[in-house]
Amino acid sequence: MTARSGEEMRRELEREILPFEVVRRQATGIDGWVRSLRRATGFPAGEMARRMGVRKREIFRLELAEKNGRIDIGRLRQLADTLDCELTYAFVPKQTSLEELAERERSKRKRARESKRLEKASQRYDGMSGVEALRLEVGRLVRRLGIRIGENRRTRDKDQGSGWGNEIHW
Repeated sequence: MTARSGEEMRRELEREILPFEVVRRQATGIDGWVRSLRRATGFPAGEMARRMGVRKREIFRLELAEKNGRIDIGRLRQLADTLDCELTYAFVPKQTSLEELAERERSKRKRARESKRLEKASQRYDGMSGVEALRLEVGRLVRRLGIRIGENRRTRDKDQGSGWGNEIHW
């Protein structure tokens, strides 16, 4: 099995999520899925309670818990089985696509890294003059880029270079 990129996974999830987005947009007037399905199929609460081995008032309590988002998935699965349905759930982006969510998260992480870097730089340069801080930062950048400064080529290699000291060599 080959590893898929984040972009490939997002495209696949976008296709899988599409039906759930449609249902979410059209289900604004539903009084909870369990109650709505039970009523639409003509399934009496008493019969449902008998099949589940609970009292009738427990069915109403569970319907209310589902409507208010206070029910666990195991109990939802049990209710779905009783209604001869399959429980299916998904995470559907509220107002955007998965790609836009991913880009937003990448931007947040990038801003957080930049903020952390600036905070470290601020602490590093605390109490220094602007010139001192600039010298220190240029030195760090030069070392990171592998630039050699101040090496006299004449002593290192007599056949190459102009022979001047304090040159920048790549």
